[in-house]
Amino acid sequence: MESPIFPEFKKIQLTDINTITGFTNGFPPFSDFNATSLICWNANRDNSFSFLNNNLVIKIKDYLNEGYVYSILGTTQIDNSINTLFQEGIEVLSMTPEVCINSIENPDTFEIQEDKDSFDYIINTHEFTKLSDKNIRKKINKFINSNTNLETKIIDLSNRDQIETIINLNSTWGMSKDFSKAKIDEDFVSINSFINISDKINSLAVGIYINDKLVGFTLNELLNEKWAMGHFGKSINDLKYCSLYCEYATEKELASRGIDFINIQQDAGLPGLRETKSGYHPAYYLKKYKISKKN
Repeated sequence: MESPIFPEFKKIQLTDINTITGFTNGFPPFSDFNATSLICWNANRDNSFSFLNNNLVIKIKDYLNEGYVYSILGTTQIDNSINTLFQEGIEVLSMTPEVCINSIENPDTFEIQEDKDSFDYIINTHEFTKLSDKNIRKKINKFINSNTNLETKIIDLSNRDQIETIINLNSTWGMSKDFSKAKIDEDFVSINSFINISDKINSLAVGIYINDKLVGFTLNELLNEKWAMGHFGKSINDLKYCSLYCEYATEKELASRGIDFINIQQDAGLPGLRETKSGYHPAYYLKKYKISKKN
């Protein structure tokens, strides 16, 4: 099937993974344009894509609010492409990757602002697992010393019983956060989507067990020999430092496989998430911007 050409959009399906990945492989791994992410964070099945001047345009559900946002990735005729999108009634381009901004020939013709809420956090797996930060090392050691029979295992996403433990933990996590049933259900749909396509991508599910009970997990995608994308991570909320240990165990597993970096995605402007991810001391950020018409 031919790729959609703007202004035509196509709703993203599993069969589109190769098309999207084939394009995005030429760029740093920005989370919003990751094919797996586009499929999983798509409860309403409305996420769509198109191509304009050999640039990828996406229309996706706003992560936190009602409605949809648009973004563009590419380096070809960017000024013309942005103006074309504006002419079609799109008022703002959000989460626009820095590589795209750097390709604008006449930046003074647009309003361009850093979109810090959408910056991707990039963790160097080898540096993180050295535990050079005294505060992180202290918390990791406390967690290890406080929990006997602690194990890290690779979760088999083809095993129904193991999948059930993930789903149950996600529900427990959501309820501990006082999330609504609708929010918990939305998380379930997203995680279940990842599980359903896990055999179509190079997935890696890491589980933390205490006395053979799952207390935390991460669901990740190995993008290539050096990069991974962290898609989901949940842990028992009242088990102190469990989420940090999940991150540590995941990075340790990735480093053992020769993976140098993991994109743990954005914080969406949520203060708690920003504090947590900043505390991991990212190696750097994949920066993104908002673009609008100049008044």
